[in-house]
Amino acid sequence: MGEFGKAFKIACQGKTETEIESLIQALTKVADIAGEHSFNWDNEAKMIEKIATNVSNKLIATPSRDFDGMIGLETH
Repeated sequence: MGEFGKAFKIACQGKTETEIESLIQALTKVADIAGEHSFNWDNEAKMIEKIATNVSNKLIATPSRDFDGMIGLETH
């Protein structure tokens, strides 16, 4: 539907029905992933802070110790 529908039709040109159905299933699966909606928040700054904190927490990783002592492989 709308602009997305137009772009999707263009992206599907030259693809088989099986490929198109696979794309539709993948997009449906992604759309069903729970997330945050701004209508559920009375303070947008707090919503953004929560999202940023969640993303940051997921990105924090313990660096591997496998390459300790190797020259030129400092943590970035």
